[in-house]
Amino acid sequence: MLKAKSLRSQLMLIVVLALAPLAIASIAQGVMHVRARQTAIDDLLRQTATYATHNEQNIFVGASHLLKGLAVRPELQAGPQVCGGLLKVSLLGLPSILNLSYVDAAGKPVCSATGKFDAADYSKFEWWKRIAARKTAGIPPVFYSSALRQEVLPYLQPVHDPSGAFQGVLIASLDLRWVSQTEPYGRLPPAALMLIADRNGTIIAANKPVPAGLNRAVSQSYADHKQHTFKAADGKEGRWRWTAEEIPGSRRLIAFAMPEPMPFGVTRLYLLGNILLPILMVILASVAMWLGTERFVIRWTTYLKRVSAAYAQNHFALELNELEEAPEEFRILGHEMKQMAGSIRDRDRTLNSALAQKSAMAREIHHRIKNNLQIVASLISLYSQNIADRPSQLAFAQILARVGALTLIQRLMEMNETTPIVDMRRLFAELADQMRTIAVESGIRYRLIVNSEDWLLPPDMATPAAFFAVEALTVELFSPQNDEARRDVEVFFGGDGPDHLILWVEDGIFDRASMNSGRPTPQRILGALAEQLKAEYWIEKTPAGKARLSLRLPIHSGTQGPAVRAPQPPPPELPPPAKSADGHSIH
Repeated sequence: MLKAKSLRSQLMLIVVLALAPLAIASIAQGVMHVRARQTAIDDLLRQTATYATHNEQNIFVGASHLLKGLAVRPELQAGPQVCGGLLKVSLLGLPSILNLSYVDAAGKPVCSATGKFDAADYSKFEWWKRIAARKTAGIPPVFYSSALRQEVLPYLQPVHDPSGAFQGVLIASLDLRWVSQTEPYGRLPPAALMLIADRNGTIIAANKPVPAGLNRAVSQSYADHKQHTFKAADGKEGRWRWTAEEIPGSRRLIAFAMPEPMPFGVTRLYLLGNILLPILMVILASVAMWLGTERFVIRWTTYLKRVSAAYAQNHFALELNELEEAPEEFRILGHEMKQMAGSIRDRDRTLNSALAQKSAMAREIHHRIKNNLQIVASLISLYSQNIADRPSQLAFAQILARVGALTLIQRLMEMNETTPIVDMRRLFAELADQMRTIAVESGIRYRLIVNSEDWLLPPDMATPAAFFAVEALTVELFSPQNDEARRDVEVFFGGDGPDHLILWVEDGIFDRASMNSGRPTPQRILGALAEQLKAEYWIEKTPAGKARLSLRLPIHSGTQGPAVRAPQPPPPELPPPAKSADGHSIH
């Protein structure tokens, strides 16, 4: 499949565009040649038709002149004997006319050249009703003559008196053998067809059976296009080339036809040759371009693509031996890729060395920060031992808890060498141990339950969250109480919907007095930490009557990346059940 901007498709497009003018010129030349040849064939067909139908034209023209001359003779109205004598003399020397009859205005025959009448009453014919309104000659359909005992073609001429009143009709009964050429006179080609039809397509006479629908196609084409040469298709006999002429003084057509494809098929063959040869030339050029690009271009671009894929997998030792057979341009490109791969390999070595040095320096920095924080915590613990009053000791213990939380975060960051993230489940577990230790050292009965989900947070989110938990726990732990009852505190950290995390401390001393005591006050510290996390916090009473401090923070509140869930280890695979000697499983 060709891509829109591939080299192969563009080269093939160039070839097609280069050959298109030649192909178009060749096709145009073929069309012009076919049209010229078609015109010549049409002229030849028209000349053949004129020659082949010359006798028929003469018969109709002669009959027309004869009847027009007789129509003005007064003998027609002088009685049957005088009228019959005139018609008998007029018929001499006209073998194509079998009989001449004069019919009065009522359709009754008056006289004839043979003394016999072709029909006893012409008014019974359907066409007789239209005769009185006619002024010109006409040709009704063929009918059977009882006098001649054969079918004849009537050619009629209306007769009118000087005032224009209709007096009758002169009818010439034409011999169909002369009109339709049923006898072999040798003038028509063997496959030629000659017929006489009216404007409605009704066949009056033909030299052979006319294919169904061909007569109507001839009349429609003649009426629509007004051309003497046209084509018609009958569905069974193939295609015909026609020429038609109107019979003078009537609405009848005399048509001559030759069947296709000869000689017209030769012209089509020339046309197909002039069209197919340029198309074949374009196709062969496209195939040659396809094979050429495959051998000299696509083959080597595919090879270089495999080489680049190998270099992408760090296989820089790959040699380019196959490029020895490639064109010079691809050999140069391949060696440039080889040099580029060497440069990438050297840069990777330098980069890996720098990353290793960076990781070592980061571990060293975290280690030193942790040690410094441990030293600070030790100094605070030593100074707190010299304090005698209880409130001051609790204040030092609170400071120690905050420093311990910061130390814990640095230690957990140190253990992760790749990205600066903190395991919150482990952070809260070890933070709870520190708070329990501080409670024991301070002589406070304290029970702390921590429930944390597996979340990994960047340091800029983990540090404020841990300080918020420490601040909430120290408010509970170091608030003075009158009784010596054990303090039960529960901490939860986990997801709250798809985009938020929640941290809450329950059963704490979160009244107005405890939240606003000291400098700075716990409420101010908690508000600053929540603002840093773009979070919100609130204090509420649970249905069990316990006080709960909650912090709801967005997952994307940090600048070092979002909070993500820690990957869960796959469940351990169970060993297959043992089977007894009979093959059944033992549970």
